[in-house]
Amino acid sequence: MTNIALNNDQYCSDSLTKILQRFLPEMLQVIRNTAFGNLLTLGAVEINNHLLLALIERWRPETHIFHFPCGEATVTLENVAYQLGIPIEGEVVTRVTSTDWEALCIRFLGAISVGNELMGQIVKLTWFERTFRDQPENANEVVIEQHARAFILRMIGGFLMSDTSGNQVHLIYLPLLEDLTKTFQYSLGSTVLACLYRGLCRAAIISNQKEIGGSLLLRQSWTYDRIENLAPRLRDPTTPYFPLVKRE
Repeated sequence: MTNIALNNDQYCSDSLTKILQRFLPEMLQVIRNTAFGNLLTLGAVEINNHLLLALIERWRPETHIFHFPCGEATVTLENVAYQLGIPIEGEVVTRVTSTDWEALCIRFLGAISVGNELMGQIVKLTWFERTFRDQPENANEVVIEQHARAFILRMIGGFLMSDTSGNQVHLIYLPLLEDLTKTFQYSLGSTVLACLYRGLCRAAIISNQKEIGGSLLLRQSWTYDRIENLAPRLRDPTTPYFPLVKRE
């Protein structure tokens, strides 16, 4: 599997952290009140490429299980809930795959990408960075929610349900954010886990696969929790890292 390379941009923790520093308090509060609120406490995380590549060698696509010398293990929905703090119960995350995507962007984001940054139902994350870089100080409720949706989409495409590009997100998730107070009703953890399994299976099966999809953050956090001697020692125990790994 030496031909596989991890894309560190799949978890743009430093970039997202800098964005949060520019957010107005009312915008941060809107995100905290959603099912994605716990993700704001994770902080910047360095991805261990060598560790995650080694895991691919242990993955068995036919059973969705890691085979270790000491036994078998896999990432479960319970792990997703504890490590990321997102819902694992509720409605299935499924929506239409064909609609007027430009109109959808205008309705929920108040802006639309130009050129090749919008390809069907896929938008490049660089467009979000450029378009929603600054938050207006006197923003009304509509604008605040638009910026909150844009940030959540960046989290989805950046490190929750990322594909092998690490630089795009599917707009099929945007309608789920119409009412941000209702995001708890969806089983987001199930979708994150399904994307993780798919990314692992594709990397294990396809010989010419160059990058790995799925949540690298979840995969690494789970590994540190299951194999404690691999987990890094935190110099500052108050620094947000992973919920389970920090427990004593």
